Amino acid sequence: GLTGHFFRVYGGNSFEQKKPDPVGIFTLMRERSATAERTIMIGDSAVDIRTARNAGVAACGVSYGFHPDSLKVDPPDWLLHDMR
Repeated sequence: GLTGHFFRVYGGNSFEQKKPDPVGIFTLMRERSATAERTIMIGDSAVDIRTARNAGVAACGVSYGFHPDSLKVDPPDWLLHDMR
């Protein structure tokens, strides 16, 4: 039920720079005319959290997925155990 919240999804090879470079977040923000205050990065690893920090946006971690144990090293602003 989350599809309506996303207007575009970029993958790991969409940009020359890789996370934690914030180019992906900045591109999405520019495309949507979004401010940092209205943007949240959702991720399942410390790299995602560092990417959010580098972009100056809020970070939401999920306790499942690729590497959720790494969120202990770089804790997000919020941690979800279920997307509902």
